[in-house]
Formats: sequence, C-alpha cells, structure tokens
Amino acid sequence: MGSTGCQTSHWLVKKQDAWSVFGHMPFQSESSIDPSERTHQTLKRLVLGEELEEDPEQAFAQLQKILQQEPSAEVLYAYAEMAYLLATTVEEEDEKRAFDLYVTSAANACEYLFDERFHATRNAYDPQFRGACDLYNHSLASAMRMINHHGGLKPGLQHFCNVGTESTLFRISSQVEHLKQDNIKKLDFVSDYEISGLPNHYRTYGLGVPLIVERRPDNKRAMLEKHYPPGLTIPSQPICGYRHTGNRMPTTPPFVKRSSNCTIHYRHPMCKLQVNGSRWKAIPRHRWPTFSIIWITRT
Repeated sequence: MGSTGCQTSHWLVKKQDAWSVFGHMPFQSESSIDPSERTHQTLKRLVLGEELEEDPEQAFAQLQKILQQEPSAEVLYAYAEMAYLLATTVEEEDEKRAFDLYVTSAANACEYLFDERFHATRNAYDPQFRGACDLYNHSLASAMRMINHHGGLKPGLQHFCNVGTESTLFRISSQVEHLKQDNIKKLDFVSDYEISGLPNHYRTYGLGVPLIVERRPDNKRAMLEKHYPPGLTIPSQPICGYRHTGNRMPTTPPFVKRSSNCTIHYRHPMCKLQVNGSRWKAIPRHRWPTFSIIWITRT
C-alpha cells in the first residue's frame, strides 16, 4: 500500500487560487453588478433598470418587496441572481453580509427549482433552469466556505441570516452515522483540487457541493474505534433543504418579515436523494467518482 500511495500522490494537485468545480457564472463580473440578460430584462419590466445602474442595493430591496407581493419564477430567479452578485461585491469588506446574501441566493434558487407553486411554468429545457442550478451550487459552496473558515460547518450548528425583510435560519445536520459534530476533524472541498496525469475523469452533474471529510477518532468508544483505520476519510454530498416558517406574501405595508429554514444535510454521495412534497422526486447530484478513488489511494 505504501508503493501505491507514492504512485498516486502526483495525481491530485492542490490549487493555489480560489476555484470552483462548477466553473464561472456566465454573467459573473468582478467589478460591477452585471446581471444576466434575462434578469436585466425582468428588472426593466419592473421599472428597476435605472435603479440597478444608480443603486443596486436599493434595486435589490425593491425586488424583494415585489417578490413578496407577486411571486413568480422569473422574479424569484432575478432575486436569487441579484443576491449572489451583491454577495460577490461585498465579500472582502463585509463577510457577514456576503454570507447572508449567499444563503439567500441558494435558498431562493432552491425554491425556484422545487416549489410546487412554479411547477406549471418551470421548464427544465429553459436555460434559466440550468442557471438556477448553477446559482444554487455556487451560492451554497460560497456560504459553506465562509463558515468553514470559522469551524461553523459541523453538524449541530446553526447560523442566522437577515437580508431586508427575509430571515433565514441556516442549519447544519448529518444523516451519515460517521459524520457528527464531535468526530469531524477536517473538511476538504473537492473543488480545491485538480486531477493530473489521468486521461479520463468521471463525474456526474447535478446539485450539491462535493466534500471529503476526515474523521476524528471517538475516544469514548475505544472498542469500536479499533475497527476504523487511522485517518479515515469519507466522501459527502451536502444538499440544501428549504422550507418557509413565516409569511411569504404580506398583503399590506409594512411588509411582514419572511422567515424560513435552510438546512444543510450531510449525505453519502451514493444515497438517493428526494425532496418531500415535490414533483421532483429524484435529484441528480454533483459527484466526482475519480476524485474519491484517488483520495482513498493516496493515503
């Protein structure tokens, strides 16, 4: 096994710069708020085009009020995209604000993809549907990275997010027996690495943020621990569940604060994933089998 480790160690290379396994958003800009053409058209239809140029934050706040009064898939997508773009512009100067916006973007992208209210107009062949998947993956990954820097990505923890009239409780949970708060030693994002020297890379495309979790030994269960190899790592596929706990459509000003729960569930990548109460019973998830095999053999 020692020989195998030496031979495979060069197959996995740690990236130097921040990188996303999902690639770059097609509308992403490092210096300004430049939404996609569809979102820009939605904003112009809602008479928010000039507001976007002059004060993006105010345009976002107005879009939130419109979404509360007249929810639609187009407005919901525009709102999720604007939250993501605003988060990228404030991330360096206001980490908490950026985190709240990333969570808001992921939660609303999830709502766009699975809420029954939009089933009649939701179209999987529409490029906007794929855009919602990308928004979900990018925003969720960014939010997870931010709290992971502070050790906040362990099961059992929760974070409160507030964006305008929207309040979200961001919970971390685990449905994998080996992944509880006390026995997670380290979390690695698959997107922080690249595979080198192999001609064929196998991955499946869908929702979720692929992780590699290093397990911490449980000293309280010594008899059981002797059956675990040292440095055991477990592939995991966190997925975001989302549900409303408060008013979504206030009828008269002032607008009632909307509250919701956004829960990150650690799941094994090979387990089937379903959304309760949704017509989308089976969800394809983003997986990278080649990476998992190399990670195991390198140790």
